Amino acid sequence: MAKIRFAARTVDMLGRQQVAGIPTAIHELFKNAHDAYAHNVEVDYWRRDALLLLRDDGVGMTATDFEDRWLSVATDSKADGGTMPPPSMPNGHVRTRPVLGEKGIGRLSMATLGPLVLILTKALSGDQAITAALVHWRLFEIPGIWGDMIDIPVEQYRSDCLPDAAGMQRLKKGVLSNVDAIGRVRLSPLLDTIRADINAFDIDIRPFYAGIGGPRLDLPQVSGTHFLIKPTDRIIERDIEDEGRDVVSPLRRTLLGFANTMLPGLPPPSVATAFRDHRTDGTVDDIIGAESFFTPSEFDEADHQVVGTFDEYGRFNGHVAVFGTESQPYDVVWKEAAGRPTLCGPFKLAFGYVMGNTRDSKIDPEQHARMMAKLDKIGGIYLYRDGIRILPYGNSDYDFLRIELRRNRQMGRFFFSYRRMFGAIQITREQNGNLHEKAGREGFQENEAYRQFRRVIENFLIQLAADFFVEGGRNAETFQETRTELNRKEKVRKRRELSTKQRQVRLTQDLERVFGLFEGDSPARRAEDITRRAEERLRSAASADDVHRAATEMLRVQAETKRELADFRKSLTVVKPAGFGLTKGLQREWTSYREQTARLERDVLMPLAIAVDRLLGEIAEESAVPLDRRRQVNEAVDVRTTTVKRDLSGQVRTLAEVAEAARLTFLEAGKASMTRFEEKVREVEGRLATTDLTSMLDEEFYGIGEQLAAEIAAAGEIESLAVADLRDRVSRAAMPSTEDNPGADELTEILEEELTGLREEMDVNLELAQVGMALGIVQHEFRAAVREVRANIRALSPWAQRNAGLKPIHRGLRTAFEHLDGYLTMFAPLDRRMRRTKVGLSGERVLGFLRELFESRIEQKGATITATDAFRERELFGYPSTFLPVFVNLIDNALYWLPDDGHGLRQILLDVDGPDLTIADTGFGVPPRDRDAVFEYGFTRKTGGRGLGLHISRQVLRRLGWDLRLDETGAGVGARFRLVPPAEATAAVPDQINGGVAL
Repeated sequence: MAKIRFAARTVDMLGRQQVAGIPTAIHELFKNAHDAYAHNVEVDYWRRDALLLLRDDGVGMTATDFEDRWLSVATDSKADGGTMPPPSMPNGHVRTRPVLGEKGIGRLSMATLGPLVLILTKALSGDQAITAALVHWRLFEIPGIWGDMIDIPVEQYRSDCLPDAAGMQRLKKGVLSNVDAIGRVRLSPLLDTIRADINAFDIDIRPFYAGIGGPRLDLPQVSGTHFLIKPTDRIIERDIEDEGRDVVSPLRRTLLGFANTMLPGLPPPSVATAFRDHRTDGTVDDIIGAESFFTPSEFDEADHQVVGTFDEYGRFNGHVAVFGTESQPYDVVWKEAAGRPTLCGPFKLAFGYVMGNTRDSKIDPEQHARMMAKLDKIGGIYLYRDGIRILPYGNSDYDFLRIELRRNRQMGRFFFSYRRMFGAIQITREQNGNLHEKAGREGFQENEAYRQFRRVIENFLIQLAADFFVEGGRNAETFQETRTELNRKEKVRKRRELSTKQRQVRLTQDLERVFGLFEGDSPARRAEDITRRAEERLRSAASADDVHRAATEMLRVQAETKRELADFRKSLTVVKPAGFGLTKGLQREWTSYREQTARLERDVLMPLAIAVDRLLGEIAEESAVPLDRRRQVNEAVDVRTTTVKRDLSGQVRTLAEVAEAARLTFLEAGKASMTRFEEKVREVEGRLATTDLTSMLDEEFYGIGEQLAAEIAAAGEIESLAVADLRDRVSRAAMPSTEDNPGADELTEILEEELTGLREEMDVNLELAQVGMALGIVQHEFRAAVREVRANIRALSPWAQRNAGLKPIHRGLRTAFEHLDGYLTMFAPLDRRMRRTKVGLSGERVLGFLRELFESRIEQKGATITATDAFRERELFGYPSTFLPVFVNLIDNALYWLPDDGHGLRQILLDVDGPDLTIADTGFGVPPRDRDAVFEYGFTRKTGGRGLGLHISRQVLRRLGWDLRLDETGAGVGARFRLVPPAEATAAVPDQINGGVAL
């Protein structure tokens, strides 16, 4: 047994009453780990059991060190000039770290975490025995007892052996015996509480350590000290949780940045820290991970950087970089020094500053948003002594330099905001010995040295703002010009974005209108209507008594029908505005529009025009009405010419109006376009004049007029586009470049900058690849958890057989787990790592897998998944992990697009077509404009979809020589996808339906 060498109540006062709370207590223990030359100190907290484990890999303690030093309150072995020598260092180790703790508060503040602690420690030197002790801090709260009345049970174990269950019982028994002895002297209700805590401390150390991983003591050539606390005060959970969107949790606020890691060029921290929160849902959150704090790269990305040193007279000498420009030397004198050295001593200062508004910042908008979110929570100037943080400097609610106070009073003159800056003041114990910490770790004592220290920095910040960031400052030109330029570019970007968005919206609306006509089969119905009315009117005209009047009337009907056809074409025409880029989606839609209009011209409009000409000839022949074939062709050409010429003339008139300032150049270009068009018209008319129409066969004659008219229309379209481009160029060139109307070169520069930024953002997408690796890790861990649950349920079975009350519980657990395990087992074939050899995969097996996987959705949808005998008997050879996900994606899509209204057939059919495998459904089908787009990365029309499934499925299959295609089934009649095997595999497919195809 060992004894605390001090009055018990004094121990309690020095411990729990000298720290602000749990975060401060952990911070003190981190400092103790630093003094023990630890390279790592880690905390794990399990919410389910209110269990906290703090471990370091420092030099540890021998049993003698533990009893003579750790159990002695406020030893002077750490203090300069102390009477007790410091602990011996192992061979080859030299004391180089400044001592952070002197008063013994760290070890005693552990009582703030929880009342009962198991201490495990092993020294790096000596026999390396593991020392174990059990301490209940409430013993020190009992009034009227002295330290020599408290016995601390201590045991030693081999260097490779942690306490076993029997050893833990001995430690617990030692505390209980001491409680009984005290109870015979002093009666206190705390004694019953202590007994209850001891009895509830049921941790079996060896299996516990084996299951958690991380630093251990029972391995060779390791050392350190571990504290296991149970029960931990549940208030720690409130300390862990953030207090709001812009308010970081107390624990993060206190423990983040324990070592100075935010500045570039510094050596690695002497000690790395971690705090892992094990939540009840099984997730683990490392709440003080490296990326949670500011990083050197973020310091470099800040809008402004200030780096320098204050000498012993308070004079700053360093550099200032504004908006990423080359840093300028900067020197500021502290006039209060008056030639006398300061009491605070020399120190270093470095901080970065981020502009609050995106329009004022050079940082990428996405990165700016991330940095602002971090600054809102943990922004501020931190203070480090010998590389270790001193609390509470840096906390967002501790503006010890009164930055916000000055900003609120003199907004125009004092530039800085505390929550927009992050950086570090670096001091040392050697050079700044007059700066004394308060006993309760609440910052420095308010002595003259501290007051000077603060005034020096405040004077510097005031002068820095006046020189660099306030209008009229001697170095403010760069800041003012850059911010003005950033604001101007932001306005240009916003204006350009708004203009582009408006034109994109108009183009999208026009395309949607035309696609609606295409998909509704409106053009075909309109063509039939035009043909029907033309026939009625032609027959009516042919019935006139005078054949010459009948001929004239029939030609008039032909001309009016051609004009109606021209108006029909125009209603299906979409003009793409010039001068702005299309999004990927609009590019796809525009390409689809061009393809569909070309198909419409070929399949509907041209045949319609020829049909009208043919109908005119047939009715004239039936009615014996003589028609002048030349006049008939001329009418067709004249109608088209008049329509195109009317539109083109309008373009030319518009061009003339906007091109007055550059009339001589651009108007001539416009006239040249008209001349070229008229030359084309004359050329067509010339060919027509020399063509013998009388001897021409009917098949040739009925199409010649429309062909000639199409040539004129094509020439007109080319010249119209040329004239439209000239008009836009005139409009841009004629307007002077102003803030509201920037020039083309300026717009190009801004857009290229934005494009560069977007390309850089693409690198972020690489993070998505990490998801796959994470899933592999999760699967590995999950399989282990499943085995453990299965074993425990099996172990519970004998107890359930003997205990009637456990039977229904065991039965429910077993049933639920079997259902879950069976469901998850279905996903085993999707794991590539589990099946590294090719196996036979029958269509029957694929069908069964899909039915079982989608059972609930099939039932909910009222659908069926069926397969033909040919599909069931088809045998594939390959990796199930490659092939099955393709089927899963296709069936998932098919179920989504099946109708929900209860009407119509809701069926998915798996079939074969020669060597191909097909998956067809009776859903809404795929619109023609989406046929190619469905395989593009990111394209989707699903609500909440990501547009990855079909793209990835096709890419995976193509790597193996396969292909995934969509049949042209037409809108509204379902979709049919086909898996096409490689050519060599296709050649190997035998005539019988069960031939094997290699994957």
